[in-house]
Amino acid sequence: MSLCTGIVGCILLYLLTYPSGQERNTSTPFLREGHTYTQYRTRVQKDLWLQQDSRLHCHIESESSTLALSPLQHKRLDVSEKLHSLQCWMQEKLYFKQLSPMQQVRVFKADEGTYQYSNQTLKTSHALFSLLELPGNQLPTSLQLPNNCFKGSAKKLSFSFSEKRHQKIEAEEFKLLSPTQDNL
Repeated sequence: MSLCTGIVGCILLYLLTYPSGQERNTSTPFLREGHTYTQYRTRVQKDLWLQQDSRLHCHIESESSTLALSPLQHKRLDVSEKLHSLQCWMQEKLYFKQLSPMQQVRVFKADEGTYQYSNQTLKTSHALFSLLELPGNQLPTSLQLPNNCFKGSAKKLSFSFSEKRHQKIEAEEFKLLSPTQDNL
């Protein structure tokens, strides 16, 4: 494995080194197919915006991550990021209740997860999550969860952010937790 000092720089240099329509010199390419280039990052934050009936916000934070870039055939790149100790706040719905703006928000924590950039999918293991109804339409990124909110755990949790512009959530070995168990 090699260390890339800036993943954006690596991608740009890769694309500039091999302009379309030109043959590549395979004896000394900058990014070689079959190799993985990595970058370690700390205090990572990601903000994703989805357009459904309204514009929905998803905020992801992790203590650290390892970003991996793998060149594939035909100038394609596989880019993934393994996130460590992550938290996510995700708006699922914005609406009005008696003329007051409201939002349905999913909050989850996991020891680790992998974000796949090509298909905008986040897969986590051993996740705790909660579903809340909150006032307003701005996504909070820190809050004390009430004891009476819906809480659950899953061995594996998968989120797809691009499927027909809708969030798709799948849970494996889902368990509903009592209000006093495993507070997020």
